[in-house]
Amino acid sequence: MKPVSEPAVQRRRSRPILKRKDDMRIIYLTDIHDAFKNLERLLSETRADIYLIGGDLIYSVFPSHAKAWKFIALQEYFQKIRKMQDREGDLYTIAAEMLSSNARADDEQIRQAENYVKLSDEARKRLLDKYDALAETFSGFSEKRIVVIPGNYDMDLDLTPLKDRNLHLRSMEFRGMKISGYGGAAVSTPGVPDHLCVRFREGQRAGTFFSEPYEFFKKEKPDICLLHHPPYGFLDTLQGQGSVGSVGIRNFIDEEAPKVVLSGHVHEAWGCRYRQGTFFLNPSNFGKYVEIHQIKEGGYFFDLILESGEFHVATLRKLDARQTLDLADYVLRDGELRKLALDEHQINRLTGQAPRQNHIRSVSRFRRVKQFFLNYETEESRRMIRELRGIYRD
Repeated sequence: MKPVSEPAVQRRRSRPILKRKDDMRIIYLTDIHDAFKNLERLLSETRADIYLIGGDLIYSVFPSHAKAWKFIALQEYFQKIRKMQDREGDLYTIAAEMLSSNARADDEQIRQAENYVKLSDEARKRLLDKYDALAETFSGFSEKRIVVIPGNYDMDLDLTPLKDRNLHLRSMEFRGMKISGYGGAAVSTPGVPDHLCVRFREGQRAGTFFSEPYEFFKKEKPDICLLHHPPYGFLDTLQGQGSVGSVGIRNFIDEEAPKVVLSGHVHEAWGCRYRQGTFFLNPSNFGKYVEIHQIKEGGYFFDLILESGEFHVATLRKLDARQTLDLADYVLRDGELRKLALDEHQINRLTGQAPRQNHIRSVSRFRRVKQFFLNYETEESRRMIRELRGIYRD
C-alpha cells in the first residue's frame, strides 16, 4: 500500500457530504470490551446510515479477578477430564452429568462439578445483565440502525435482549447492499463458559475439511461480510504465530470477491487492505484490553463511505477522552489503495511507537479548530473541514 503523493492529497475530497440516495455511510467498530459509556458517546456524537459492530461486546464475565481465575482453573480441570475420557461436548454438560444420581464420580470430582456449575450459572446471569444494559443503551437511539454479531467473549446473542439486532448466520438488505454476518472465533476463551458461546464451526470432519462460514457466505453471496474472526491472510497476523484467520472465509473471498470484509479479533492487525475488488478493514479494539506488559487503550473505529455501492473512502478514527480524532484516510487511486496519515502521533500510539511531538503553534491551532467542527458535526462544519484540510495540505 503506497502513501498518497502530495498532488493527490490536494485533489482528494475529505469526508464528502452524502447527497445521492444510493450513497451510504457506515460506522464500523469491534471488540467493545465493556466500553458501553464510550459506545453511547460514539452513537450520540456521530451520524451514519448504519452502525455495524463486530463482536466481543463483553470482556469481563466475572466481577473479580479471583473468581475469574478460579473459573479458569475449573475449566482446565474439566478439559483434562474430557480429554482423558475421550469425550466431546461442552464442559458444563460433563460437570452436570457428574452431579446426576447415577454418575460414577468421586467426592473431589463432585465438589469441582458443583463449583463449575455454580460459577457458570453466575456468569450467565452477569452476561445477561450486561446485554440488557447494552440493549437499553441502543434503545435510546431508536433512529439509528445498529447491527451486532457475537465475538468469542460473547454468549449466543439470540438468548439475550440483543437478539433482534443479531446478524450471526443471517443476512439483511440495506440501501441496495446485502450484508451477512458470522460471529465467534476459532479459539477457546478462558473465563467464558463454552456452552454459552457461539461455536465457530470449521475444521476437519472425518478427514474432510468443513467450514460453516464458507457454506453460509457461499449461499448468501453478500456484498459486505461482517465478521469477528478475520479471513486467513488478511488482517489476521499475531506476533509469533503468523496468520490465524479462517481458511473457509478466505476460500469464499477468493471465489466470490465481496466488496467489503469487516473483521476484528486480532487487535494488532489493524488497518485497511485491498485485493482484486475486495476491501478488508479492521479498526483495532474499541474498548481497552489487557496485555502482558500493558493495558491497551481503545476507541478506534472506521468511518466508511460507499458511493453508488462502491468503496470511496475509509477514515480510521479514535474516540479520545475529550474528542474524536481522525488518524488516517484510505482511498483507492489508480487501482492501488493509498493511506493518508492525518495524525501521525496517534498512529504511532496505535502501533506501540508513541514519541511525544510538540507541533508549531499554527499547526496546534489548526488541530483545535478542526476538532471543534468535528465535535459539532453538521453539513456546514464538514464543508469547513474540507477547506481547512485543503489549506493545511497547501
